[in-house]
Amino acid sequence: MDILAERARHARCRCQTERGSGNLFAMQSLVQERVQKLRQEIADISDAGRRYVKSKYNYAAAVEQERRLQRLKEIMDELWALTDWKET
Repeated sequence: MDILAERARHARCRCQTERGSGNLFAMQSLVQERVQKLRQEIADISDAGRRYVKSKYNYAAAVEQERRLQRLKEIMDELWALTDWKET
């Protein structure tokens, strides 16, 4: 788990225990920043995926594409975790 996801997890825990102290706004800000960064990463991955589809097939490109797909799955999991705090 990367640093920002870990911070979001800790902030989520603090937010749940200290809702009245204004930490909800801080949590929302942290989540918004992380979502922006993940959106940019998704756009970069999407662009690289389009280039892969248009390029000639080679093993190295296929390995990189698989790595990108794995990262997209990780991003989806992280986004799910970031939005899950709203339901608690």
